[in-house]
Amino acid sequence: DVRILSMIADALGKTISLGTVSAASREIASLGPWDGARATFTATPERSAATLAADEALITSWRRLLDLGTLQKGEENLAGTARQTIAVISPKRATSIGVTTGDKISISNAQGSVVLPVLVEDIHDDAVWAPRNSRGSELLAKLGNAHGGVVKVVKA
Repeated sequence: DVRILSMIADALGKTISLGTVSAASREIASLGPWDGARATFTATPERSAATLAADEALITSWRRLLDLGTLQKGEENLAGTARQTIAVISPKRATSIGVTTGDKISISNAQGSVVLPVLVEDIHDDAVWAPRNSRGSELLAKLGNAHGGVVKVVKA
């Protein structure tokens, strides 16, 4: 990365002379070690585990490479190559709510809900996974939570 940045700077006529890894290492080493005050550690109180009803789960999520990210807007051909938006639940949960892979489930809380096709996979029985910001699964916008929140999971 540093070589690319150095080439861009050179092209702009503002050379930074970091065209090699060793030049960048020397530059960083010239800064010296940190001599400021250490950050103070503040312990946070531990939280007890959530008590879940039979139809509740903890939402877990992450962003997918191709999602509704701002830098991908207007790139419909690229968006067309994205994986299908699905939710993942355990076999035990699937049996308890009467769904199989491909059926739709509703994931909801007091703020809103999303309805997604389900994939029954090896995941913790108390969890439900869904993409953080994919078409039909905008967890922060619709649920106000994308990780660790208690949600209701039922057959849609």
